[in-house]
Amino acid sequence: QMMQIALLENLGVDRITVSYELTKTQLGLMIDAYTKRYGTSPNLALIMYAKEELMISRFNLLEYYKINDYGYLRDRFNNLYRISKKDKQMYINNYEARNLNFRDYIDIGISEFRYNVIDDEDLQYV
Repeated sequence: QMMQIALLENLGVDRITVSYELTKTQLGLMIDAYTKRYGTSPNLALIMYAKEELMISRFNLLEYYKINDYGYLRDRFNNLYRISKKDKQMYINNYEARNLNFRDYIDIGISEFRYNVIDDEDLQYV
């Protein structure tokens, strides 16, 4: 992973947003290895708050059911998944937000923290 970061930086990428799937331990190991090999810290961003996109599709339920802005899918556990559209594509977001505390990640070398807000309900967490 550190080689991929170095490659992207050599290609002119200013900042790399790391994957949701990486744990704090994995991030710390990756940053340490990068710093030891290249003598500098990588410029990484971490998404602290977001309702992750679970699906992006050209088939658009909103258009099919003639709904203008956004809607929701309800699963058998009564969770609501937001459906929105952008650029003729449908996006389905997780019902539950990823909500991390940035103070837990400062010490490992993350240089930027992002909050992805998709609606007014999310603003209470920013």
